Amino acid sequence: MKSMRLIGSLSCIMLVMAISAVAQPSSSPAPVLDSAGRPLQRGVEYYINPAITDSGGRFTLINRNGSCPFYVGQENVSGLEGLPVIFTPFVEGETVIRENRDFRVAFSAATICVQSTAWKLGEKDPESNRRLIVTGEDQSSRRTANYFRIVVWELSIIAQPSSSPAPVLDSARRPLQRGVEYYINPAITDSGGRFTLINRNGSCPFYVGQENVSGLEGLPVIFTPFVEVAFSAATICVQSTAWKLGEKDPESNRRLIVTGEDQSSRRTANYFRIEKASDGGDIYQISWCPTDVCPTCRFDCGTAGNLVENGKRLLALDGNVIPVSIERRA
Repeated sequence: MKSMRLIGSLSCIMLVMAISAVAQPSSSPAPVLDSAGRPLQRGVEYYINPAITDSGGRFTLINRNGSCPFYVGQENVSGLEGLPVIFTPFVEGETVIRENRDFRVAFSAATICVQSTAWKLGEKDPESNRRLIVTGEDQSSRRTANYFRIVVWELSIIAQPSSSPAPVLDSARRPLQRGVEYYINPAITDSGGRFTLINRNGSCPFYVGQENVSGLEGLPVIFTPFVEVAFSAATICVQSTAWKLGEKDPESNRRLIVTGEDQSSRRTANYFRIEKASDGGDIYQISWCPTDVCPTCRFDCGTAGNLVENGKRLLALDGNVIPVSIERRA
């Protein structure tokens, strides 16, 4: 199943539903401006782009489950075309879109679904408990589900660090780069070797683990912010080698790290973190806590250590913690 980026209501995109009447100031609100500083016009085609990096691409229609209606979402990466939208103010005769004023928005595109591409407040996703944005006409008398607003994102109300977090450094003190191959080594002795793929039970998928002793080759990984981690290797399993939060081992009660793609809409099981370890220097620990992917979700976060099972070293949360160093492949 292809991974998808769906748009949920009350998200950081700052497009919010206008559900109740709001007192309006005596003068007209300021117009919403496009990227060239021009007021948004009724009936003109526009692309909606994320304003922060590594958060997907342009807005588009998403075939979520192989049937109609289509959902409002994003391209997975920037640079793809996306689909243009057209805004229509609620106020008859108004020609521009204004901040905090109701409008309709529809994709300027045709689909296999014989219905409107207007945005509409949809159902609640049971996994994230967030309401999705779908397409189609609200059949109620007031059609409130088809009206949205654009509000100004006041960055001043959000606590911001004085600077971006420090980059993670490899063993030669160079910042880790997207798409470059690295080995992950334990930073303490007698705790196994390099990270590698483990055939745990003679079937797919393979698990994330370690060589039993230092000095063996291991397998390189590639990092992709936020952080996605994948082994740069092929296996007999015809599937991704991306790391994924897996099942709980019933004997140890620890969650294992397996490989493969998370098929949920947010793919939170595929995102990990690299954090500074208490050992100091360029020593790190790997954890699973994807709050960058979903700031409003609650997760049972954990830090990775090793679990020895039948002579094999598996990577697992909820137990010992293994500090690591990261070595760039020559």
